[in-house]
Amino acid sequence: MERYLKLAQGQLALATPTAIYTCPIGYSAVVRHIRLANPTGSAREVSLRQGGVTDASVILPETSVVAGGWGEFDGTIMVGEGEVIYGHSDAASAVTYALYGLEVEI
Repeated sequence: MERYLKLAQGQLALATPTAIYTCPIGYSAVVRHIRLANPTGSAREVSLRQGGVTDASVILPETSVVAGGWGEFDGTIMVGEGEVIYGHSDAASAVTYALYGLEVEI
């Protein structure tokens, strides 16, 4: 079974990478779209990682999202069963995220 859905939505944590999406057991996932929005009055630095929290896991390096702005990714990120995508911002609860994609039963 396949299902296209909003995989995750929330606010990025401060400083340390925190899990924002974990692929369910019994599924693999294809992340097709990521939106990062900054509704605050200051630019914010954000970063995303896949499968770990080290620099070797970076899929979006430190990137600035301008005040009142957003950034989007349209592409393909394969996520294996139980694998985690992590995110963080330079300010707690300042930048929101939404991940959309396909979960495929394996």
